Amino acid sequence: MDNVAVSVSTFNKMAKQYQDKYMQYPPYEQTYDVFCQLLHKPQAEVLELGCGPGNITRYLLNKLPELVITATDLAPNMVTLAKANNPQARVLQLDCRDVINVAGRFDAVICGFCIPYISQYEVVQLLDNITKKLHLGGLLYLSFMDDDEAESGFQTSKNGDQVYIYYHPLVFIEEQLVKHGFSLLHTITKNYMAVEHKTTTDAFIIAKLSSR
Repeated sequence: MDNVAVSVSTFNKMAKQYQDKYMQYPPYEQTYDVFCQLLHKPQAEVLELGCGPGNITRYLLNKLPELVITATDLAPNMVTLAKANNPQARVLQLDCRDVINVAGRFDAVICGFCIPYISQYEVVQLLDNITKKLHLGGLLYLSFMDDDEAESGFQTSKNGDQVYIYYHPLVFIEEQLVKHGFSLLHTITKNYMAVEHKTTTDAFIIAKLSSR
């Protein structure tokens, strides 16, 4: 079983607990508001990758009910919760690394804490695929844990459940976005108390696809 499969298995098992913690999570809502303010199209078509229980999708639809959202996640139980929480959205089971297989192009793509579960190499591939799924001028919302890649590894809960966390340096992600034709609009960082009382830095980037 590879690292992604281990993490997905844990998220599938802990889907309800994840929903209870993050369905309403004020520390991140400022970043969603900035994203909403930058969407200039009331009926924008939005693709969310790694949607979990649909917490970001629900927040966006409460703010902008005319959005047309396709939300995706690889864990079946997360998909079930996301459908229940967002009956007006289209929800699919999908590995973010297969985003190229989603039909059509979108006005915006959201990756809310999706890339902490894929490697640096896979992040570069993902960004390449996202540019193919976005309209020129489309927005990308990206959040992740900012730290040295060498800090990546398995994190184990008290119950023995594991996820493999990939840390990505903020400067690396910003450089890759620029290389892929994105203009950086907003970067926000927040401290987060993670497992074993380790404080990590959550990074939030909103970028616009300016060229291909």
